[in-house]
Amino acid sequence: MRAKLTEGRVRPVYSGLLAFMLEKTNKIIEQAPIGIITFSKTGEIDYVNQNVRKLGLLYHLEIPAIFGENIFTTELFPNISIQADLQQLLEGLPFEKELNHIITSDGRQIDLILKGSPIYEKDKFIGGLLLLEDIKILKETKDKLELKADYIEKAFHKINDVFIVTNSKLEIQFAGGSALKNLNLTDRQINGKNIVDLFGGDAGSLLSNKIETVRINEEPAKFIFEVKQDKTIYCFNCNIEPVFSKRGVLQLLFFFFNNITTEVEEKKKLTRKIDELNYYKSIVNNLSNALFVLDNKGNITYWDEQSEKLFGLKKSEALGTFFGSTLELFDKRFFENIKNDLKKEKIWKVNLNIFGKEHAKEIFEAKFSYADNKNSIIVMCTNVTRKVKEELELKSFVEEFKKIVANTDELICKINNKGEIFFANQTFLERLGYLKEEIDGKDFKALIAPDYFEHNIFDLKAFDKLTSTMLELPLITKTGTRLNAKAIFIPDNGKNGELNFICYLSHVIKEEPKDENELLYPSLFTASIDGIAVESDGRVLLANDSFAKIFGYDKGEKLAGKDLLDLVSNDDILKVAEYFRLKEHGKNAPDRFEFLGKKRDNSHFYTELAISSFEQNDRNFIVMVTRDITERKRAQKAIRESEEKYRNITENIDDFLYTFERSDNIMRPLFYTAAVEKITGYSAADFLGDSKLFLKIVHPDDFHFVKKKLSNLMKSQTQNSSEMDFRIINKQGNIVWVRNKVNVIRNASGQIQRVYGLVSDITLNKRAEEELKRSTENLMKLNETKDRFISIVSHDLRTPFSSILGFTDLLANDQDLTPEERKQYVRYIQDSSKSMLALVNSLLDWTRLQTGRVKFEPERLEAQSLIEKSINSVRGAALQKGVEIYSTISKDNFIFVDRSLISQVFNNLLSNAIKFSSSGDKIILSVKRAASLRFLEFSVKDTGQGIKEENIEKLFRVDTKFTTEGTAGEKGSGLGLSLVKEIIEKHGGIIWVESEYGKGSNFKFTLPIASATILIVDDNKTDRLLYSKILKNITPDYTIDVASNGEEALEKIRTSPPALVITDHTMPEMGGYELVKELVKAGILGKPPVIILSSRIDRTSIQEYNDLGVEFVFQKPVNLRSFKQAVEKSLRKALTGSY
Repeated sequence: MRAKLTEGRVRPVYSGLLAFMLEKTNKIIEQAPIGIITFSKTGEIDYVNQNVRKLGLLYHLEIPAIFGENIFTTELFPNISIQADLQQLLEGLPFEKELNHIITSDGRQIDLILKGSPIYEKDKFIGGLLLLEDIKILKETKDKLELKADYIEKAFHKINDVFIVTNSKLEIQFAGGSALKNLNLTDRQINGKNIVDLFGGDAGSLLSNKIETVRINEEPAKFIFEVKQDKTIYCFNCNIEPVFSKRGVLQLLFFFFNNITTEVEEKKKLTRKIDELNYYKSIVNNLSNALFVLDNKGNITYWDEQSEKLFGLKKSEALGTFFGSTLELFDKRFFENIKNDLKKEKIWKVNLNIFGKEHAKEIFEAKFSYADNKNSIIVMCTNVTRKVKEELELKSFVEEFKKIVANTDELICKINNKGEIFFANQTFLERLGYLKEEIDGKDFKALIAPDYFEHNIFDLKAFDKLTSTMLELPLITKTGTRLNAKAIFIPDNGKNGELNFICYLSHVIKEEPKDENELLYPSLFTASIDGIAVESDGRVLLANDSFAKIFGYDKGEKLAGKDLLDLVSNDDILKVAEYFRLKEHGKNAPDRFEFLGKKRDNSHFYTELAISSFEQNDRNFIVMVTRDITERKRAQKAIRESEEKYRNITENIDDFLYTFERSDNIMRPLFYTAAVEKITGYSAADFLGDSKLFLKIVHPDDFHFVKKKLSNLMKSQTQNSSEMDFRIINKQGNIVWVRNKVNVIRNASGQIQRVYGLVSDITLNKRAEEELKRSTENLMKLNETKDRFISIVSHDLRTPFSSILGFTDLLANDQDLTPEERKQYVRYIQDSSKSMLALVNSLLDWTRLQTGRVKFEPERLEAQSLIEKSINSVRGAALQKGVEIYSTISKDNFIFVDRSLISQVFNNLLSNAIKFSSSGDKIILSVKRAASLRFLEFSVKDTGQGIKEENIEKLFRVDTKFTTEGTAGEKGSGLGLSLVKEIIEKHGGIIWVESEYGKGSNFKFTLPIASATILIVDDNKTDRLLYSKILKNITPDYTIDVASNGEEALEKIRTSPPALVITDHTMPEMGGYELVKELVKAGILGKPPVIILSSRIDRTSIQEYNDLGVEFVFQKPVNLRSFKQAVEKSLRKALTGSY
């Protein structure tokens, strides 16, 4: 949508508020006494507003016909020419002038202010604008306009929470609205700022994208806009309305922001509440329970599907009716009693007898409870028929069992885990001669004859906790009579969870059993919930009912005499037969055994047998305790399938998982997924074999960060997760960026029991970030270079040209000049030409440095000789001014620089020092070690006039090109120090100045030392490649060179000594020891330090190296942190002579 300008008024094309605004603005423009005339870049007049006509101007021209007239050839005002002023507009310069005594169409005289301004589009001149103001009524009109503007601004403030107007460059021209204060902004604070930069972040990006869409489509845009301010997120409905010129050029953008934060928050809360209600509804629907809701009068207000099924009433039949009458359960009086009870108790329960469709009675437990608002009562009905029946059966069974135990002729007692008797039946008391009070709490071992313990141990803790244990025990009665008995101890879990034993005594005295059934006491088997059976010679002798039911029989008697293999699936018959054969012959076989059983109806199920055996009358008997483990097997299968699925997922993703578990108070690795090898190069077995391997491969520079993060996680008792980004060095020696997400499980005291980790390779992400950062920096630098160049060309070259043109014009046209004046003017022209030549040469040098076209060939140079040549080149100028130059730089300082460029640095700095020094002043050059290991710090200090503090920051900047005359009137281009800075930075150094006005200046800068190379000597190509990569990562400021043997290395060292030599010990052609000895003999100036790195080396060889001055000897593979420290110490010693 676009608003086009026509003669004398703006045609509104927007609706609503924008239309109102444009109409108001149009009226203000029409009523203000301002004349407006616009023209194109060729001078054609394309717009004249009606106020020009009202002022009575241009009456000598026809208004309709003036469109298309060329303003550069047509005089607009009689007897007054503005052509010279219009020419300034073509050059990009606005103007303002007063026009006096202008005759209007009605013969009046008025005074006008004429203002002209060029119009640009993307830095291109596209036309101009003329404004005409009547001086007399200007003040009155201004007051009226201010009133109207204030009225509109107040309207904007009331209609919109935030209202902003920008120009086409997105610079804010107007802002208002009640919500500005919420964003900690004011209209004065943001006027002139870029609206995208104002918000920044994701909000700024969204706004930028929407603005670009408006530009392309030329239509308004509406969207939701979120702004974060002081941890609070504000939501706005944003509307962008553009205004385009007649030619389709964007002129203004109107931004309307309506604050909808409260509405959004309310909507989110409502959505969460709906989701929560749906969640609870799904839970209730999935339960078999019936649920309905009553109001305080007992009328039904909610009736779910389960209620319909249970009570046989549809929702339409139940809603609004009194539930007691509808369900024929309670009357209103009883309901009031329920409410009174609910005031005292949170839940009121009652069992209801309901007859189903087949007239079978079912028991339901109804639970009544108040809702939170106390206005509703929630009723949940649960079918407890089976539960009640089982409780009754269990109660009946317990009572029957108690009677059996109390009245049986068998001796039965119960023993706790301390061996104390806490129950004994009447038969037990009578046979052993004790009263109940005497036997309670008595140690069972006290009933056993003392001679038994001479060859046997009786320890309840050693008994099997799942199956019965059978012993032959000699017992002593209270009267001292000895009874021989066979005791069966059956484990039993008490109410408090403690393990007790039921002791069942048989074969008391020496009576022979009448038959096998009497031997095995069927009453004991009947009382057991587990399936118990006795087998001998492959046949079932006795089985309890529980055993029978497991195999599909109703009574245990039906299994007597049955072949045991008839209860086994055909698939497992051979396995079961072999197992029982081993057991019957006393061979080694497990006490627990699983097989596929067969029920009476030939269906199959999984069963587990717990086996114990005993011998009686030379016959083997096997007691079997049986359990149906089908559900357990099904669960195990599901777990296996889940584990397999999980394993397939984890093994096919690029990230790897790991788990640690506390064992013996040490965190030990449990597993690593196979993807660990993709990221680290090491296999999962490597990590499981070395619990600290992951920490060992952490990049040395990141180790302390990782250690601190893990330490904080371990020490905290509440933090359960952490995330960290760091570098590792993989098995191939490459740096890999990883993101490690850690979750822990703690015990009740806060101690970590398990650690779960997920490690992702984020190297590509990091590289992309670095590339983006470098690209951004390069673009900014390129843009700065462009701005600097344009600034110099447009400003500094103009001055000498103006001087040359001015004096040549005088020489050419002024015939009255004297010969002396002519010579003086020629000298002025010569000085300007020299100044311009120096400026152009400096500018070309600077441009070549900026664009990288300058020849840059650094080499190893002796600093003293280079500086002496520079001193000699300026010594003549120094002698003329009586300035002394001293150098304290010795011969043992070697630098790695380009000879030509660094000579230019010293020449410029010395020339500047001489320029601003007077007779008797001194210039001193010195050098010392810089803070950085690879650099020397040089100083050029003078005792001249110094530099004012406010000018110091301008010295090295091209865009502010600072220059002053020397003490003898010397002139400069102002680019010398800029060139010096560029050259030094090209070498990797920095430059700065310390100065006190009136006392002199001290220019300091750093240059790289002679060698920036580390030499690796190793005959193994793989090791050379590996440790080259490692060194590039831990010493990025150095380049890596390699040699395959000692002879090759020695030649390279003689030609260009490196900063450090790392060599193998054993090599076919001159090993490490011989190489070090040759270096000692050669007496090379600045001999590099040596580190030995070898796969095999003994203590004798290490001592020999120490005798030669080698301090660091490592065996492969090395500890990266120790190796990095040794490299850094050796490089520091090479530069400073100490660690």
